[in-house]
Amino acid sequence: MEIIMHRIVGLWFYIFTGLLFPLSFYLVYKRKIVRFGLICFGIAVAINIVWELSLVLLGLRFHSSSFAVLQMIYQSLTEFGPPFMISLLIMEKLNIVSLRRFEDAGRH
Repeated sequence: MEIIMHRIVGLWFYIFTGLLFPLSFYLVYKRKIVRFGLICFGIAVAINIVWELSLVLLGLRFHSSSFAVLQMIYQSLTEFGPPFMISLLIMEKLNIVSLRRFEDAGRH
């Protein structure tokens, strides 16, 4: 069974994730855990690049435009890193995790 997503839904998803990108960095900067946020973001981007490449190589992901590499980079930058960082900050607000030990030393 093939699921076909409407183009408008996909466009709004890309716009939403694109807006989450600067918001997540602002929240991480405001919380003073920039170094930790960048490490988490870098790991998330690396995981997503491996995931996207494996889908393309296995023939399970088809990019519809000639800008397939740019589309893959955009997805790697926006799909996992920003939501992950924002959810970490929400979990800290709810006292599920503590990020105090990851605060940047020079910004107290």
